[in-house]
Amino acid sequence: MARHPLVSAIIPVLNEARDLPACLDALLAQRFPREQMEVLIVDGGSVDGTREVVAAYRGRFPHLRLLSNPEGTAGAGLNVGLRAARGEIIVRVDGHTILEPDYIPRAVAILQSGLADAVGGVLRPEGDTPTARVIAAVMAHPLGGGPAPFRHTTRPRRVDTVYLGVWRRETLEEIGGFMPDVPANEDFELYYRLRRAGKRILCDPQLRSRTRVRRSWRELWRQYRRYGRGKARVLRRHPRSLRPRQVPPILLAGLLPLSLLALPFPFLRLPLLLLWGIYGGGTGWAAWRVARRDERIPWPRAWVTFWIMHWAWTLGFWEGILLG
Repeated sequence: MARHPLVSAIIPVLNEARDLPACLDALLAQRFPREQMEVLIVDGGSVDGTREVVAAYRGRFPHLRLLSNPEGTAGAGLNVGLRAARGEIIVRVDGHTILEPDYIPRAVAILQSGLADAVGGVLRPEGDTPTARVIAAVMAHPLGGGPAPFRHTTRPRRVDTVYLGVWRRETLEEIGGFMPDVPANEDFELYYRLRRAGKRILCDPQLRSRTRVRRSWRELWRQYRRYGRGKARVLRRHPRSLRPRQVPPILLAGLLPLSLLALPFPFLRLPLLLLWGIYGGGTGWAAWRVARRDERIPWPRAWVTFWIMHWAWTLGFWEGILLG
């Protein structure tokens, strides 16, 4: 039997007091020797009681540390955790993610088998309020969260990026850790550099976890605006990182400015109206499909949620392109 290596779970957080207890309870429930796990919570300046939650768990974890992340971004926080970590295996966990009990032992076994240099699972969103349930359902649809394999695959496969991630420490150190100066998308950027270094990335749907989504449209807007800024900054730095599945949202980002520029030209108005009709009809149809699968979800709210996600991302993308 392979020995149990020391595992460092790094959790970058910012105002996660509501969801962090479930996250830490899931880590306590891992089928992995607790004495071989350390948990590093890296706080980006929380003001909601997150630090008090961490303090309440110190007696239950033999190796739990709270670190500070002055820069505030997830990438910077992960780098703080990586520098402080003692483990040879690094596990990224988000403060609103709940890992199933076999997540860490399965991921460690995959790395020890030599099948991959990085491994992660499938993103499974969940909501615990009426609005959050709508957001989770829309996020699970390819027109909402996107068609990346880590959102939908049902079999283990090689991919270009995964949700969260588990790596050998030396793998992360070899490529210089995470990109600290992006508001989001630091995971995709990391995996791009891993691929360029010849590393193999595996998505295994048996690495199961649940991710609690934002609970209001306002929080969702801020989240996807940040995602858009992060994607723009990564593309500015790595233009070749663009994947075919990412072209449609970038084209959508051009629809609004194109419409404004076309206003003085009557011959362009009909084609643009047609494009807007296709977009509105497509998102309406997707919202209807989402509502049909869950009777608790009103399709108008699902439709609005699609638009919030798309246009918040679009605004953030243009901010990132124009303002850096």
